Amino acid sequence: MITAITGAQFGDEGKGKITDYLASSADLIVRWSGGSNAGHTIQVNNKQYKLKLIPSGAFQNKELLITGNCIVDPRKLLDEIDYLAENNVYPTLYVDQNCTITLPIHKKIDARNDMILNIGTTKSGIGPSVSDFVNRIAIKIKDVLNNTYQEKLKTLLKFHTDYLEEEYEENLNALLVINDIPAAFINRKEVLNKIKHAQNVIFEGAQGTMLDINHGTYPYCTSTPCLASAIPYVTGIGDLKINRNIGVFKPYVTRVGNGDFKTEIFEGPVKEHLQSIGKEIGTNTGRTRRVGWLDLHDLEEACALNNFTELAIVKLDVLLGLKSIGILDKNKNWWNFEGWTQDISDCRTFEDLPLAAKKLIDFISKSMSLPIRTISIGPDRKQTIEND
Repeated sequence: MITAITGAQFGDEGKGKITDYLASSADLIVRWSGGSNAGHTIQVNNKQYKLKLIPSGAFQNKELLITGNCIVDPRKLLDEIDYLAENNVYPTLYVDQNCTITLPIHKKIDARNDMILNIGTTKSGIGPSVSDFVNRIAIKIKDVLNNTYQEKLKTLLKFHTDYLEEEYEENLNALLVINDIPAAFINRKEVLNKIKHAQNVIFEGAQGTMLDINHGTYPYCTSTPCLASAIPYVTGIGDLKINRNIGVFKPYVTRVGNGDFKTEIFEGPVKEHLQSIGKEIGTNTGRTRRVGWLDLHDLEEACALNNFTELAIVKLDVLLGLKSIGILDKNKNWWNFEGWTQDISDCRTFEDLPLAAKKLIDFISKSMSLPIRTISIGPDRKQTIEND
């Protein structure tokens, strides 16, 4: 059984929670794209945890795998492992040796580039790391393990800067953090064996469909693929069949950074409600997210690009107290739905929900011609409804 969990909007949809919830029945949780520019928040027993690179199955005591398409910042990965250990979580983590490494030089370039391009990146160095990969000068984890990194580091620095001596030591030390990371670094054959021999695998996505480098709102997008349809290619398993392909979305939309946002709410109490009640602050950046109403045209495009078999709606509880809820349909017509005042955080079935909430869900489901099988009514793992 192969399950993919993919963001259907601009990221920050709640993929981490859905992954954590479904991980109880999985053997292996795979992070297959992006880098430490992602931010996944998981709440278990009223305690929140924030992850950037480690798959969200960490709290279900499952085997975790970071594949070679991911961009790894060694220091951030080590810090994340230490953070989990401080919370008595000790994941069984495997990392593909083919992962590209992010270095301090990449973060400096990222910050400089964004001052010119005004994309609104997380300044995590992901774009410049991917650029180095495309330029064939990237340093991989296997280069550190095989002790072949020194000349490659000099080449990389010469490509970017004249200050080789000044930059070398800082970036060398960052590279060597790889040797301190308590994870199993495995080769491509071992990666494929892990995936092929697991009974139940979850592929956890990063960012969201509308930020995909090929099909998103270019140039205001991330630097890596985000679509579930890219998983067979980037993992190198051409015949990989995704059995359960879940698109995660919120009943409103958020965006961090710049770029087009057709349904954005620029001011007023509704904007303040969504930002404050939804805690719409970037896990990675600390920036307040832009907010707007659900756009079904974009959601339909996400369903087609990813070939979703079902949807998961997250943060339905955030709408509590709003008198009216807006939706822009596929034909660019506005619909207004009645809100509700009933607290839904303790609902356990679809029928327990207020009539207004059920009408909203049914409208979205029918518009997309897909079932909404998972409904999140609060941040905690137990605040989840399975809608079969």
